[in-house]
Amino acid sequence: MMLSEIIEFNPTRSIKKGTNAPFIEMAALNQDSRDISYVFQKEFNGSGTKFKNGDTLLARITPCLENGKTAKVNCLKEGEHAHGSTEFIVLKAKEPEYDEDFIYYLCRWTKFRDYAIGRMEGSSGRQRVDWKAIAEFECDLPAKEERKKIGFFLKLIDDKIANNNRINQTVESIAQTLFKSWFIDFDPVKARVEDKKDKKDTLLAALEMISGKRHEEMQNFPSSKYNELRTIADLFPEEFEDSELGWIPKGWSLTSLYETAEYVNGGAFRNGDFSPDKEGLPIIKIAELKSGISPQTQYTTNEVLEKYHINNGDMLYSWSGSPETSLDVFKWFGGEGWLNQHIFKINTKTKEQKVFVYFLLQHLKPQLIEIAKNKQTTGLGHVTIADMKRINIVMPSEKDINLLMGILIPLFDKSSNCMQQNMVLGEQRDTLLPQLLSGKINFKM
Repeated sequence: MMLSEIIEFNPTRSIKKGTNAPFIEMAALNQDSRDISYVFQKEFNGSGTKFKNGDTLLARITPCLENGKTAKVNCLKEGEHAHGSTEFIVLKAKEPEYDEDFIYYLCRWTKFRDYAIGRMEGSSGRQRVDWKAIAEFECDLPAKEERKKIGFFLKLIDDKIANNNRINQTVESIAQTLFKSWFIDFDPVKARVEDKKDKKDTLLAALEMISGKRHEEMQNFPSSKYNELRTIADLFPEEFEDSELGWIPKGWSLTSLYETAEYVNGGAFRNGDFSPDKEGLPIIKIAELKSGISPQTQYTTNEVLEKYHINNGDMLYSWSGSPETSLDVFKWFGGEGWLNQHIFKINTKTKEQKVFVYFLLQHLKPQLIEIAKNKQTTGLGHVTIADMKRINIVMPSEKDINLLMGILIPLFDKSSNCMQQNMVLGEQRDTLLPQLLSGKINFKM
């Protein structure tokens, strides 16, 4: 069976020229996940691809096709049409009930992708595959009832991944809000200072600020939880003192961002270090931080300094690249590897210190991006150790950080668990997909 029998390529969609409509760019497609990262409004000028929910977007240009940039559109309003990159091929199921999900997973099938890559044409570095070449892909596709079952089963895995991503975003947002309130805005200290002026119970003010509850509501808390909150609240002083950064909580101190942890830059790997058959451990560059291990990932069997070795749970900071898209702090859950230059491995003495630095770097992201943008050359920028030494932050004592992180650590761990689970789910999906599509596994429900 040829793909053209079940797929309509680049179907007609209606968007009036000159109107603002949802727009999806190539960067919004992920290499290893189904869903589109973001959508923004853009005026439709009459060119580009057009699509709606249920369509599959396949990148047709190098290196995006080789990297696996493929997505199923599911982020638009009902009846809404969107437009996007001219480098997409849009695939619509002729019978959506059976093939809408199946087509997306077929586009992720190694056999199909190798076929498409092998038919790319054009000059080096700008090669593309034509939709007509893809339409001629022929294989023994399962019967349509079987295709429906396969698509439904694999969709369940990606739905779970998407739900974990939503949980992760919510948890990270809550944690970052708490971090900003405590360590940047000093809200519990401000509450105690105000109540001290009015000769009120300052500890109660901090308790209410931290818990988000009135004192009467907190009376229903178990005594252990209430006592824990009192211990946390008591760590915030009831006075401010002057410093180089202005008024800060009394007893807290100033230090540089660089002094908050040990920042180890990755190794400088060269072409001669790469193993030809992807033997050894992967070399983790910025592309791997953002999208995981891919067919383009390089490996090495060379002896490498242990300080460049990374594993699940390590915290990494990308300090060079396109400021808006590359500079960020990452939790790594891609297994063992060697860290490439332009990325810091962040070593801390304690879990509490690690969590503090993680949320600190998240908070400082806009400031660090601005520093990098001011040094941009050909679209790239960077943050240096000298920059990090110039950024002063306010910190309580190490003992107080350890106690204060008691509330943030469970949120940090919840986020990490979602990420780890998604890594396992993604591996299971990618293992099952070719076996289901090739008929090596007979699907039964």
